[in-house]
Amino acid sequence: MTLQRDLIGSYHTSDERYTDRGLEIDTVSVNFVTGEGRVTVGIIESVKMKPENGKMLYTITYTSDEAKNQVSFYYEKGKEQIIRFKSQESVAWVKDKKTDL
Repeated sequence: MTLQRDLIGSYHTSDERYTDRGLEIDTVSVNFVTGEGRVTVGIIESVKMKPENGKMLYTITYTSDEAKNQVSFYYEKGKEQIIRFKSQESVAWVKDKKTDL
């Protein structure tokens, strides 16, 4: 499965614990901005989606530093486009308006 166009962009949160963090998704990679100018780049291998608890769960399998990893999140499309990591649903990561295609 290919990545939905709506998911492509940069995401940030207003949660004070993550002010210097971000998530960037493009057609070939998922990138984690981890603060102090550091970015971890993951090359997307696959994208799966499935309904879970009335929401759509996305799981991206990616390779970073020759290790296979996964990130799972719920995507909400409304007034704002929001990602909530499955492991931390209470934190909303909002898509930057300037990254809309």
